[in-house]
Amino acid sequence: MAAEKRIQPSESYVNQNKKVDFSLVNTLLNLIKNDRNELIVRIISEIGCTSKELVNIKHSDISFKENTIQIGSNDSKKGAKRILSISNKLSDLLKKFSNPNKKFIFHSKKSPQLRTRSIRKIFDKYSKELGTKITSNSIRKAYIINSIKDDKSTDKIKTRIGIKRFDNKEFINFQEFQNLKKHTKNNRDKIILSILFETGCNVNELVQLNVGDIEFTTNSLILGAVEQKRTITISKKLSLQLKSFVIKQKLTMQDYLLATRQSSTISEKRIFQIVKRITREAGLNKASPKILRYSHIVQSIAAGKSIEEISKNTGIKNLSKIHLYGSLIAKGGYSYNND
Repeated sequence: MAAEKRIQPSESYVNQNKKVDFSLVNTLLNLIKNDRNELIVRIISEIGCTSKELVNIKHSDISFKENTIQIGSNDSKKGAKRILSISNKLSDLLKKFSNPNKKFIFHSKKSPQLRTRSIRKIFDKYSKELGTKITSNSIRKAYIINSIKDDKSTDKIKTRIGIKRFDNKEFINFQEFQNLKKHTKNNRDKIILSILFETGCNVNELVQLNVGDIEFTTNSLILGAVEQKRTITISKKLSLQLKSFVIKQKLTMQDYLLATRQSSTISEKRIFQIVKRITREAGLNKASPKILRYSHIVQSIAAGKSIEEISKNTGIKNLSKIHLYGSLIAKGGYSYNND
């Protein structure tokens, strides 16, 4: 996942992976003694705006009578312009804090408008006190997840946070995965499904997997290109299945794990064909190698893994919209199982 451009504090809190949710936001609000900073956190957590939209809020954008805030810009690239309802409490706090003689709600002694850099510094300060990294963007993500848990429609959420795309990736839950395996005729195909589901690897990484990349003693696989090698933990059950398969097929450490009669390694096309066939026999219309990869991401979220850990395990650098996968858990009733 691409690193955010921000001041890098030296304290150990940057290594903490506590998930930012509304309970942590409430803890943060109880910690804040500064009216301006409290208002900043409350606005982001209540309407899900970006820090850029926050600093651009003008006094004229607020209707205290209607309890609304106008957010965004006419430039769609900067976030769609929209009028959002706010709570009575937030409206009252804004009314007490805002100065009609000032153009922007948030300003400083040196500038008529607060900068996003100042917002980052504020959250860096409280991150140190909380002992975990918290940003305006992580609160925005918590807002989105909370909206989904409240059964707000996708269209309403898109409109409120000002984004055009909000694609929920399809996935299969653990019960559906088990059903797929029941319709799998041989051990090779079961292994294909299990590796995709448990590791979240892509098809190319699967076909390039060597026997020598399997660590039976630690129940793990080494995946990825040479410069991006990563070690993924797998279940003991899958590790034993792989060991049995290697012995029965009389494979050496240099052999590819999956081969065909015509080639030393199976093709990506053949993997797709196998998964499609099993899916059809199981009566599912939505399973594919890519969906199994998405399912692993959902599984990881359900297990409480951090975005950084999921990114490292799957080899996907850009997981900035990981909350969209998280929404699937709330909507789909996903149950985690890694036996």
